[in-house]
Amino acid sequence: MSNLDYTLGIISNIISESSSGITTEYKFLDTYGTATLTNDLVANSGPNISVYQSLNYLYVVWRDQTQPTGDWYLIGFYFSKLLAGFLNFKSPNVSADLGSD
Repeated sequence: MSNLDYTLGIISNIISESSSGITTEYKFLDTYGTATLTNDLVANSGPNISVYQSLNYLYVVWRDQTQPTGDWYLIGFYFSKLLAGFLNFKSPNVSADLGSD
């Protein structure tokens, strides 16, 4: 698998992950609003797409930052989950034995 295949796979996954749940995310935020959003609400009623879950958790932790030391590790954790959600895709199977194909 070439670098181009891998890069196109990542770009394709980012587009599909972002566009597949955008209406669900919009309805969720329109129903509950961002001011009352909590981690429990995101876990129980939020969209079941890892990218949007990570964005919602990230927003809740960022919004609730009141101390200068804060929970920066949680922001890093949810940002890492966001990136992992974008990069998590099943690459196509490639046969190393060209003679049997």
